[in-house]
Amino acid sequence: MIEDRPFDGWSSVDEFLSISGLKNSTDKKYLSVKSDYFLIESSVKTNNMTWKMRSLFYQNKNKWKNFYRFLVITYEENNPNH
Repeated sequence: MIEDRPFDGWSSVDEFLSISGLKNSTDKKYLSVKSDYFLIESSVKTNNMTWKMRSLFYQNKNKWKNFYRFLVITYEENNPNH
């Protein structure tokens, strides 16, 4: 199902259900093709350090709130580039 997702997502719940094969087995009132949650993943590598961050944002009425942020810093002692 995920592999069949259009690049821009589904335009309607009916379109999603017709593609997914769930048309007759799902109550549409529990589904939506709109999302107010966005996950941002970033990674920066400098010299022998790598910084990775994941942030989950929520948008409500053009206001953004950061729900979650996770930062990992790794250090590579034996960097062959230096």
